[in-house]
Amino acid sequence: MLKQKVVNLPIDPLRFKFDNDGIILSSFQHYCRLSKASIDNATCEGYFEDGYIVADFRPELKLILYNEEKYNPRMRFTILHEIGHVRLGHTKHGAIEEIEANFYASQVIAPNVLIKELFHRNYPITRDCLMSSFRISKECANKKMTFLNKYSETYENELDEAVLNAYKRYLFFCAPKRYNANIGINME
Repeated sequence: MLKQKVVNLPIDPLRFKFDNDGIILSSFQHYCRLSKASIDNATCEGYFEDGYIVADFRPELKLILYNEEKYNPRMRFTILHEIGHVRLGHTKHGAIEEIEANFYASQVIAPNVLIKELFHRNYPITRDCLMSSFRISKECANKKMTFLNKYSETYENELDEAVLNAYKRYLFFCAPKRYNANIGINME
């Protein structure tokens, strides 16, 4: 997100530029038109209906395929999850790698530091607030709420200040400070 110089919400990974990163984003539909493959073939008979990463074309190239017909908050998370695998240098597929890629995607799509800042600006931190503020799925919002209820005040990241600085203008215009002492984190 910082590398991409993204300063508005919601985060849209289709707008990312991967000039020297070896990442190519393509929809199943576009890939099938170019390769003359069927959608069933590209999705492994529907097993990968949302998206996946193809890392075995060439060592320096990672192809992330997604379903453009399902592009929604869930799909944005899926794409960021796959980008996370690349950014985190994953070379194998396992439970730990999946947790790390999910956390990466979660932090890019709805950074905890921005949620904490909304809280400090007296916005109600609810599942619905997260869904509307960050355009994330209900599932993602529920997971964020679980994380925040457990770690909200203790979790810090070395990039927090840079993220807040990058979103300073967005926060000023889209989330001005409110003055209400009765607002807090509330799991609905």
